[in-house]
Amino acid sequence: MRHNKLDQYLSMRLAQVNGIWRSDRGRFQQHHIALDPEHFLKVGAGFEAADAELAERSRPFETHVVSYEGLLSGAEWPALCRFLRISNVSTVSPFKRQRELSRREAILNYDALQERCQGTFAERFFDHPTR
Repeated sequence: MRHNKLDQYLSMRLAQVNGIWRSDRGRFQQHHIALDPEHFLKVGAGFEAADAELAERSRPFETHVVSYEGLLSGAEWPALCRFLRISNVSTVSPFKRQRELSRREAILNYDALQERCQGTFAERFFDHPTR
């Protein structure tokens, strides 16, 4: 799962615009994008609903939630290995994070998007409160 649905949406939109979904298939040419606030709110709500549905459907089973952020940082590897009952292994992935810019730098209309998301489920995904 991805904790920040704005980051998830931004990654999806950049992949769509660039036509590159995997870092081993090339680098993004376009790093800046304006995001449609209404589309983000709709898709972001869908992301959250999918997470909730998966959590509900997996309730009868022993599970361990793994986040994209935790895998990137390596912070979740020890707990994941314990859950899987395997030795704590280190991994080296051929994949690299595509977005090099901060969220604020990558989103051309960041302030307007943040303002539109005030009072919605999405307001928690922004770096700083609106001014």
